Amino acid sequence: MNIPPEFIRGLDGLVRTDLQGLRDSYFNWLLISTAVVIVGILLEGPELVRELYGTFSEYRLRKDKGLETAVPERRNPRMALDELEVGARRVE
Repeated sequence: MNIPPEFIRGLDGLVRTDLQGLRDSYFNWLLISTAVVIVGILLEGPELVRELYGTFSEYRLRKDKGLETAVPERRNPRMALDELEVGARRVE
């Protein structure tokens, strides 16, 4: 069975074109996914900064026998209820 070389070259060109198109499609989806992740990070950033600030400001340092220990400050129960309400609204 003898296959002409022109047929093989034509088939090779078609396969190459198809694989390059598939590669370009995957790269486009990669760019779209990256953009979505960046938008998510930008939207989540302020909340993360606020949460970290709240965590670090929640503890004050107290000197006890020459050692620094973290003692939690008292929290306002109303603040906890407000946070719970905001969290419930985000879930809806």
